[in-house]
Amino acid sequence: MVIDRPPRGEPINGGVVAPPDRGESTVFGGFLFYCALPTDGMPSSGRMIGGERMRDKNPRTDKVQTVAELETIFRQSAAAILTEYRGLTVAEITHLRNKLRESGGEYHVVKNTLFKKALGGELTPDLENLLSGPTAVAFAREDAVATAKVVLDFIRETKKPDIIVKGGYMSGKVFSPDQVIALSKIPPKPVVLSQAVGAIQGPLSGFAGTMNGVLGEFVRTLQALSDKMQNEGAQAA
Repeated sequence: MVIDRPPRGEPINGGVVAPPDRGESTVFGGFLFYCALPTDGMPSSGRMIGGERMRDKNPRTDKVQTVAELETIFRQSAAAILTEYRGLTVAEITHLRNKLRESGGEYHVVKNTLFKKALGGELTPDLENLLSGPTAVAFAREDAVATAKVVLDFIRETKKPDIIVKGGYMSGKVFSPDQVIALSKIPPKPVVLSQAVGAIQGPLSGFAGTMNGVLGEFVRTLQALSDKMQNEGAQAA
């Protein structure tokens, strides 16, 4: 049963004072439930707690914070790989994030309008063309090759046609999907370093052998001179 609200300040339900805002009260099971209505007749934007209206957090503040966070991540990343994510389950996204974390990467579902603001002066027409439809970004915090490899391996494993690479961005250049695939096929950094060291060690080992030969010959020459001087001194005596 809906009843009129008692006059302001009048005790109801055994001494409970009616809230100051106008509204409607419902009696159910011996208890009175009060629904507050704003004085201007428009829907309330907050909720009543302790007689005071608690406003919802300003959504604009959330957007500003999101843009700032995306900008920080983007500035600190060596590369960004943009993908579709429609059709992925929460478990699959979590799995991808865990794999990327192992190689120093992150995976974020982004809102295109906010990500464009985060890019600022880095936003080019080619990059803007990639920001259409649902977008998720794999940020390479450390190794762009390792991040690209994890993303491409994941896409192959899931076998979902809608999960594709839109493109990438690295060193001020926009990468096509084919270029991102090529990037993922570059040997990992440890392998590249090992190959580089091996290439350097070859000439160095030859150089070291030559130097050892020269030094050995020099030592033998000195020894021969020393023996000759000793023999000459013995003959003179």
